[in-house]
Amino acid sequence: MPKHQFEVFVKSVPCPCSPGLSDRDAEKVYAVLEEVKARLGEGMTYTVHALNNLAAFRANEQMAALLRDEGHDSLPVFFVDGEMVSKGTVPEAKRLVDAAR
Repeated sequence: MPKHQFEVFVKSVPCPCSPGLSDRDAEKVYAVLEEVKARLGEGMTYTVHALNNLAAFRANEQMAALLRDEGHDSLPVFFVDGEMVSKGTVPEAKRLVDAAR
């Protein structure tokens, strides 16, 4: 089975140092990624980038343009194997699994 790369851009990620301060979208992102990982197993890896790592946003041309043109409202953004599959919302796991096939 080929290994698929999921790359997700979010406003913020949960911080273990502040467990009471969480971002609901970020929690949903991690939950859906874990569901996808359960379905694809070793067939996927993922990376989540938050706005505090602007270098990652700039390194992805599509993401840099999206952030410049649409701002933070475009987040979260999901890429599967370099293709944008969702923006502005956390998609269902099935949609991400289908995008990987």
